[in-house]
Amino acid sequence: MIFQNFQKEEICLPECLKFSPAAQKLIKFVFSPTISRSHMISNARIADTLASDGHNVVSFEFLLVSEKLFDKLRNEKFDIIISEQLNFCGAGVGHLLGIPTNILVSSCPIQEHVASILGLSNPASYIPSLYYSNLPDKMSIYERTTNLFRQFAGYVYLIYGVDPLTKIFKKHYGATFPDLRTIVAESPFVFVNVDEFLDFPRPIFSNIIYIGGLGMEEGKNTKINKIEDPINIEMSKGEKGVVFFSMGTVMRTTDMDENFRKNVLLTFSQLTNYHFIVKIENDDNFSLNFAKQFKNIFATSWAPQTFILKHPRLKLFITHGGYNSLMESARAGIPLISMGFFADQYRNGRVAERNGWGLPFDKRLLLNGNEEFKESILQVIGNPRWIFYLGCQLSI
Repeated sequence: MIFQNFQKEEICLPECLKFSPAAQKLIKFVFSPTISRSHMISNARIADTLASDGHNVVSFEFLLVSEKLFDKLRNEKFDIIISEQLNFCGAGVGHLLGIPTNILVSSCPIQEHVASILGLSNPASYIPSLYYSNLPDKMSIYERTTNLFRQFAGYVYLIYGVDPLTKIFKKHYGATFPDLRTIVAESPFVFVNVDEFLDFPRPIFSNIIYIGGLGMEEGKNTKINKIEDPINIEMSKGEKGVVFFSMGTVMRTTDMDENFRKNVLLTFSQLTNYHFIVKIENDDNFSLNFAKQFKNIFATSWAPQTFILKHPRLKLFITHGGYNSLMESARAGIPLISMGFFADQYRNGRVAERNGWGLPFDKRLLLNGNEEFKESILQVIGNPRWIFYLGCQLSI
């Protein structure tokens, strides 16, 4: 496991950990599977925030069968392990190390199989399935039926994801090793990296604590705001403002269909009153060469997203719909268009739509043309209602 160092922020820990004298003396062990960079960011922010408040946080990359390393970890005598819900390996490791308390952390909304283990109600009638679900929370009978089957697929993860992991632990550490479901079910707290005022409403327990926005950087404090940087120059262009396009850290533009990329850039080139900052991989020669034809498109392989979203000249964020991007956009007060590619990204686009400050867009429409995409951009960017809805929510 690898943690990155993030800029220190004025962030408050949940009260249950920050102000308790007993908690100040505890030693925490943060376990995070390297599933994707965005999930690592969420969990790294928890570790960084704990450390900034004076807690002793240690992070490791280890092998399950390394007894020498496990002995070393046992000698640390950790009091708490904070483990990710996407993979219950951390909870199992905590049991092996004799750590008495496992706190579950979710870098996305609570998954169906986790809700089942915790005994948390998850009604299919108004809670859209987390993965690959392009459904709103107000559904027709057909949509509810579809959602029921999608939620069932989430529960299947218990059989094909959690149970085999328990068998691996039993194989290496004996038949008496407890079921991972039991270990997770005994978690006294669940930290969810979701903003409860943005997400779909759902039943929760008192020990489920929303920490959405924890450790997010403030764009106005970043160094890039203080120097003559190319991004600063690009943000000053465009008669009516700037539009930012980024598909996140997992989905590379080189993996996208060529027609999709061409139609995206062609759409941007036709909106000459706006300047477009487009995140494109360095090895995506097709997109880079195509973008060079147009003066209102700036292609870059890296962009300081937080800074750009906080910039007063930004008018629209076109995103893949990752939850971090969703929260950063809401926090900055920028309307968005979400083009989901996998997992919870479709659902997140619906969250923005439900709250009135974004639109989901079916990326497949860009395989055969760009008119629908252009219309969606103009619908959001030229309508003050999106900013009005955002302003109402940010004032809560």
